[in-house]
Amino acid sequence: MWGKRLEHSFRLTVGSPERTLSSDEIAAIRANIIERMRDLGYELRV
Repeated sequence: MWGKRLEHSFRLTVGSPERTLSSDEIAAIRANIIERMRDLGYELRV
């Protein structure tokens, strides 16, 4: 049982109520989320 891999998919929506976020800002947020998930031990396919 412990050797089985589980696969999950999810979508995040990020934004600011004050302004439109730039592509660079979105990319930085995405990179931070991916880094933190890998730090927690998740194996990601991005």
